[in-house]
Amino acid sequence: MAFDALAASYDSEFSNRPIARLLRERVHERLSVHLKPGMRALDLGCGTGIDSLWMAEHGAQVTALDASPAMLEITRKRLAAHSEAQVAAFDYNHLPTDAYKGPFELVLADFGALNMLEDWRPLAEWLISRVSPGGVLCVAVMTRFCLWESAWNFLHLKPGRAMRRWGGTAAFGDQTVTYPLVVHVVRAFMPEFRITHKRGLGIFLPPSEMFEAVEKRPRLMRLLSRVDDWFWRHGTGTRIADHAWLELTRQ
Repeated sequence: MAFDALAASYDSEFSNRPIARLLRERVHERLSVHLKPGMRALDLGCGTGIDSLWMAEHGAQVTALDASPAMLEITRKRLAAHSEAQVAAFDYNHLPTDAYKGPFELVLADFGALNMLEDWRPLAEWLISRVSPGGVLCVAVMTRFCLWESAWNFLHLKPGRAMRRWGGTAAFGDQTVTYPLVVHVVRAFMPEFRITHKRGLGIFLPPSEMFEAVEKRPRLMRLLSRVDDWFWRHGTGTRIADHAWLELTRQ
């Protein structure tokens, strides 16, 4: 699997980079609004377990699921000190009917974890009975149009890369990545969930493949970080950001 090949270097090449840490701090800031000690939290597409660990350290009983065995092995080591945490393999194409019943008060799918889905409705139906009323689903989904990615690649005369998301799908190894419109994601979860908060995550800060262009210019990074932070707190920007941050509350 594509993500197995990335597992060993994922943290060094993405998670530990300055821009990625800044973006994750924003995710944790929003999670802290909903997180309560003792609550049950589900981390869908947990990757190497950074968010799972953060939630566990803040008192949540975490269930961390991912399709990549290599990623899960790193997560297990990361959560070794939290005996109540559960780490297991998960296949979005074959949703288990009798497992992970919760009820969960918080569900997280961070940094494009659900962009492998072509149809979001089956997952929504699977979650309906697993998320308690008033529970919150927090999703960071890669959007169909990323201003940074398109502008950067057009400037570097790479129109194919600039427009790779526009058609809604792109190849990633032996898998297909989908880039849904925000409205399509929200509709897939209606009427059982309603959108209660949305923001652009990474509007003026670049996607990971362009991190270096900004990180090696400290003044530029400080400026972009301040502007990006303002939009995170006061704007929307979901149509032009690298990721759309969506919070959907269970009715």
